[in-house]
Amino acid sequence: MKKILKVLGYIILGIIGFCVLYIVAEYCLSRLPASSKEASKDQTIQVFVKSNGVHTDIVLPVIVQEMDWSNIFPYANTVGKKAGYQYMGIGWGDKGFYLDTPEWKDLKASTAFVAAFGLGQSAIHCDLL
Repeated sequence: MKKILKVLGYIILGIIGFCVLYIVAEYCLSRLPASSKEASKDQTIQVFVKSNGVHTDIVLPVIVQEMDWSNIFPYANTVGKKAGYQYMGIGWGDKGFYLDTPEWKDLKASTAFVAAFGLGQSAIHCDLL
């Protein structure tokens, strides 16, 4: 009985110690400044969010001064191979969920379980708009 109480005491002390360490770390680290200098110019890029009710994509301009997304996701990899799109929708998630669930009615419990717990492969979904 003493061994059980001793182990239980260590578990409780471990949990309390973790909580105290977390609170101290949060208090100290949240007071560190992120950056002391201001941005030198306007660096605004318009970003949209697109959803079909099941999948959500971040929509970015294909070409901006800082980045050309057509180098990462080439137009040659598309079915139509057509260039000149203005926006690109990028989504990331479970490969099985992307391929097997175009609508909510197509969702299976096994697909949802694998996606929720990260047991399957990941995939990047890219739409040109």
